[in-house]
Amino acid sequence: MPQYRCYLLDGSGRIVAAEEIALATTGEALEFARELCAARLSYAFELWEGRERIFKETRAAACA
Repeated sequence: MPQYRCYLLDGSGRIVAAEEIALATTGEALEFARELCAARLSYAFELWEGRERIFKETRAAACA
């Protein structure tokens, strides 16, 4: 199963929290990251797989 990391960011782009995610697909990990961002009222999030950032989204676009 793929391992992902979700970094929650503040308005300055600093990491305020990180979560390890183990889900079957990137789509599932992305949905989880969006829900996490909304639940914690974070400004933005980045989704990483290994050493590669695979997605970045701001609260206005995804977490509102």
